[in-house]
Amino acid sequence: MQPVKLPLYENVLPDSFVLLLTGSRQLNTKAAITTKSKYMLTNIINFLFGKVKTGFSRFTVAILLMKARNIYAGMLDNSNFSAPSPDMPTMLQAINTLQAAQDAAAEGGKAAKAARDEAKGNLIILLKALGNYVNYTAQGNIPILATSNFDLVKAKQPVVLQSITQLLVTSMPNTNSLSLRAIGGSGIRGFVHQYTTDPTMADDSWVSVNSTVRKYTFQNLVRGKEYIVRLICIGSNGQSSISDPVSRIVQ
Repeated sequence: MQPVKLPLYENVLPDSFVLLLTGSRQLNTKAAITTKSKYMLTNIINFLFGKVKTGFSRFTVAILLMKARNIYAGMLDNSNFSAPSPDMPTMLQAINTLQAAQDAAAEGGKAAKAARDEAKGNLIILLKALGNYVNYTAQGNIPILATSNFDLVKAKQPVVLQSITQLLVTSMPNTNSLSLRAIGGSGIRGFVHQYTTDPTMADDSWVSVNSTVRKYTFQNLVRGKEYIVRLICIGSNGQSSISDPVSRIVQ
């Protein structure tokens, strides 16, 4: 089995993650990632990229053995994972132990079933540890992960942000206020309600209020003055859209 080239940490991690892991943006190298940081690094990589499944408790003994043998075959002499932990002899022994316990439990008896359950639990612990090793070593590289024969976690599809179709702006008489309400749109996680009195709408002239609801009322405005309002919609994965500006005179 030919190894697949792994990307170095400095090609994977943005500065913010390197700073979190090492305390310095200047230490963006593989050597700078300490053993203490490996668990955090694995979680970050798994969030950003691919990972394998490490949950096996729900499987019957027969299915667990089938999956374990398949993983063993994929990991044995796999040059992408040259130092597996636990090692392959340990995995094979645990597989054979569970198979023997399963055969013995078929004859009945509480002791035999208890031994089978214990052997199943031990194999699950080893598979989980091996899966964590695979996730850490592969650094989220899906082609490398696939060579392990672990099942891959399906990537979540990003929610597409659909912009609002209309921004309603009203000013009730004698209220010194403007009320905004967004119509339409989907995949929206949050809103930024904004107003400005600058006709050029300079970037630094906007007054902004973050919100999770579609409606917002700006209070204590100047009656008879024209305000320009707009709405920024925030989606997942940093998506955003800005509505067309709407101008109103405060009543």
